[in-house]
Amino acid sequence: MMATIGTHAINHSLYSKPSFHPQRDFTPVGLVAESPNALVINPKVQATSIQELIALARSKPRGLNYGSSGAGTTMHLSAELFSVMTGIKMTHVPHKGAAEALTSLLGGQTDLMFASLSSSIPLIKAGRLRAFAVTGAKRSPSIPELPTVAEAAGLKGYEASAWFGIVGPAGMPKAAVAALNKAALSALEDAKVRKRLFNAGVEIRTSSPDDFARYIESEMRKWEKVVRASGARAD
Repeated sequence: MMATIGTHAINHSLYSKPSFHPQRDFTPVGLVAESPNALVINPKVQATSIQELIALARSKPRGLNYGSSGAGTTMHLSAELFSVMTGIKMTHVPHKGAAEALTSLLGGQTDLMFASLSSSIPLIKAGRLRAFAVTGAKRSPSIPELPTVAEAAGLKGYEASAWFGIVGPAGMPKAAVAALNKAALSALEDAKVRKRLFNAGVEIRTSSPDDFARYIESEMRKWEKVVRASGARAD
């Protein structure tokens, strides 16, 4: 199956009684891709840089509100990680989906959002949203003029990208794991696949099975802290 940051890093902390364990019940095969979000604001908000946005939020605790596609999503937790690392307080406004959250932002019902690149880039280029940064560890080739949050805000270590990777059932034979990892790497070399992912704002990111296992463990620890700080629950 295709595992995600939600299924294998966030949900274990988000649910009080998860029905599976991301490490015990699966065999990691390898990472395949990641997709950062973009920190965007409604142009009516009085901030022209990420530093001004932080200063505005500090001057008005809970006064700025941010939208998301729901509690525990990467949009929500990207903002919570940002809040934890900057020491600001904002108000979370969850929606039923990303489209509804973007509509609220465009209409001025919310002030900012950590939106997906695929949905926000056209709005950024049309001037309907003001963008400050991307949430990945490096700049996105889809919109390279935008710095990372770490760059723009001086937040060393800030990274909050949705990721996708292949996993199999627990106890999967090593030969099968190796064969699937090799097949995935081969597929990601295909020009059509790479173009399709690029157009969707998704970046290729591969790994060995062992590296993917270590990454899942580190991501679980990281997002457990953010979930606790946010108070988010899914049940």
